[in-house]
Amino acid sequence: MTEENNPNIKIDRIDHSNLGSVTGKGKATQNQYNYPPEQKQNLAEAAKEIQQLLQQLSKPDYSATPTENAIIVGEVMQEIDKNPSLKSRIIEALKQGGKEAFKELIDHPAVNILIASIDGWNNGN
Repeated sequence: MTEENNPNIKIDRIDHSNLGSVTGKGKATQNQYNYPPEQKQNLAEAAKEIQQLLQQLSKPDYSATPTENAIIVGEVMQEIDKNPSLKSRIIEALKQGGKEAFKELIDHPAVNILIASIDGWNNGN
């Protein structure tokens, strides 16, 4: 039986050819951040410093379990807290650039925990 002969068959056709990226059930997502050059540079520099700390503190046998992520985040937070200049740059970069843009610049499985920790620590001060 063809679709034309059966009124119970419904076929939806969606043109996805002009979407940035497609995720899930046809939901299109695309992130674009337009910041002034100095904000981009501040955000990128702070993210780079955090990335370096995360890599430095990750052990060779790091397997990104929730426990290991929490331990690494705790160590990174201690290092940030020891360096008031870095701490203020990170806080300012997050304010200027936003958490999502910051997350995209850091390539580490613990990034979500780290951003939540920084956010909570920032709100507590």
